[in-house]
Amino acid sequence: MDATVFSQGRGVWHVNASPTMRSLGELLMGSDQTVTILPDEASALHGVSPGPYGSVDEAMTAIATYLAGACRHARRGRPGGNW
Repeated sequence: MDATVFSQGRGVWHVNASPTMRSLGELLMGSDQTVTILPDEASALHGVSPGPYGSVDEAMTAIATYLAGACRHARRGRPGGNW
């Protein structure tokens, strides 16, 4: 399954399944600048390590690996590295 990450404002990103756009969860940046994955209830992301991750890119890589797909940032419009 592929996923797309959408910026929702400072420190918050929403994760949707691609191409269905079904909500999977959120990425939240803490005051220490680390990122945590918060899966929606009963989403395909349940079981992924919540982190903390050193960056949004690291969290996206974890999501891509867990879903055995790609994870793209909507603003960038491109896949990057292994995510």
